[in-house]
Amino acid sequence: MKRLAKFAIALAAMIHFAAAGVVVDSDICVYGATSGGVAAAVAAARLGKSVALVSLNNHVGGMTASGLGVTDIGPGNDTS
Repeated sequence: MKRLAKFAIALAAMIHFAAAGVVVDSDICVYGATSGGVAAAVAAARLGKSVALVSLNNHVGGMTASGLGVTDIGPGNDTS
């Protein structure tokens, strides 16, 4: 659990510094903060590697963290 807390703190710092254009030195860079990217970053951190999780925006988790998308509730899925 301590590693996960350290990862969360590092992630918050990376999001902050990314806006400033600061160079982040890490063993592994995961591009894409979807659920798969977060899982890959956590797995690498659990193996003792330093990880930089990179995203185009500050939303982490992709559709898994967002809830339903248009394919779930869009046209053709109306059950009323």
